[in-house]
Amino acid sequence: MTDSRREFLRRFATSAMAVGSAGAVGLTVGCVVYGPPPATEHQGETRVLEDFYVNVGSRLHFDADSIAVRGDAKAVLDRQVAWLTEHPAFNVVLEGHTDDRGSREYLLPVSERMAGTVKSYMVAHGIAPQRITVLGYGKERPDAQGDREAARARNRRVEVKPQISAPSSKM
Repeated sequence: MTDSRREFLRRFATSAMAVGSAGAVGLTVGCVVYGPPPATEHQGETRVLEDFYVNVGSRLHFDADSIAVRGDAKAVLDRQVAWLTEHPAFNVVLEGHTDDRGSREYLLPVSERMAGTVKSYMVAHGIAPQRITVLGYGKERPDAQGDREAARARNRRVEVKPQISAPSSKM
């Protein structure tokens, strides 16, 4: 979209809202204004989150029938702990996932224990437990489809999702 087209849409939206608010026209006009979102205080948070997903890593993979953190996942986990230590305004949600071998009733607690293992590691390395939420999804949200071992290995994971903590209300 050209800048002149974008400017036309902005002027149209402004004039349509002005006419409608004056009550001169009984017709409601709906329109979409294109362009970048207005600058907000949350843009800094977006950059920090982007740093986490690009440079730190958000997925920890597990071996079959195991809730132990793998050696290759410990390096990612150490980077996550360092990032959380550096950014105390962020909490983290740990989402456990399993492959498709087993019943829902069996796999749901396994996925929670996988995420719990990650939480224990983080707490042991200085992250406050109240900053960490543990969720287990079992086999309900696969990352890869299929019954081959490569797909199953991708599905056995804990996704680490940082979130800005809500401001505390102190009186």
